[in-house]
Amino acid sequence: MRLILEEGRSTLRTMLKTRPKSNGFPIHFSNWKLTTAQAKRLHLARRTRPPHLELITMAGVKLLGFWASPFSHRVIWALKLKGVSYEYIEEDLSNKSQLLIHNNPADKQIPVLIHGDKAVAESLVILEYIDETWPHNPLLPKGAYERATARFWIKFAVEKGATFYAFYNSNTGEEQEKATKETVEVLKIIEEEALGDEKFFGGEDIGLLDLVLGWFAHWFDIIEELVGVKVLDASKLPRLHAWTENFKEVPVIKENLPDRSKLLAYFKHKYFAHLPSLDN
Repeated sequence: MRLILEEGRSTLRTMLKTRPKSNGFPIHFSNWKLTTAQAKRLHLARRTRPPHLELITMAGVKLLGFWASPFSHRVIWALKLKGVSYEYIEEDLSNKSQLLIHNNPADKQIPVLIHGDKAVAESLVILEYIDETWPHNPLLPKGAYERATARFWIKFAVEKGATFYAFYNSNTGEEQEKATKETVEVLKIIEEEALGDEKFFGGEDIGLLDLVLGWFAHWFDIIEELVGVKVLDASKLPRLHAWTENFKEVPVIKENLPDRSKLLAYFKHKYFAHLPSLDN
């Protein structure tokens, strides 16, 4: 693509050098005749230029994240869906870099998106920043009511995080039974009221809510395996289970999931200890 763009610029420079003049004033472009070859090269350069190329090239985008964090991955998915070029910088959560501390001094957590001289922290905030900064392929619906509804379910999912964490930390017996029951109740509400009969929470295409809940498609079954209880399966939650399969098959998602065996080993290592924060 770079070669195509350079060829287009070269053609334009040649045209500027050889353009006709009229009494020292530039002649109007409508009277400027291009050869067929010149016209084709300029058209190809214009057609193959990705959206917001100049903005991305000039400002630059960096993402500070952690490989096992679903919060980092939801940002990665958003950037990929938008076609935004970025540099990924892996953080060591036990020895956080000065770059992270400088760009998120408030809580020193990942993910952090650095866009030019601006730093944006907290994954949900980052997702909305990405959607507003690069509005093509929108992640939120166009209608005000639909956007409000999506934000409601995002808030609901975040508030129920304690329920899922209790399920992860539950042991055998009454504690696990209670945590499992509460988890199923939350998932049923999400399936029936938020997803309904749609392919994705965003309808036919992935939306912001899909990205927020995307951890269910790859991280949750690892938690189930460690706990020893299967919750999100086709017999109990058929539509939500189908959504997880559809979500993982989207190329942008499929190509940007952490290796499952590596992820399982990481969580196994942490399971009987206090799991360090994967940040937000």
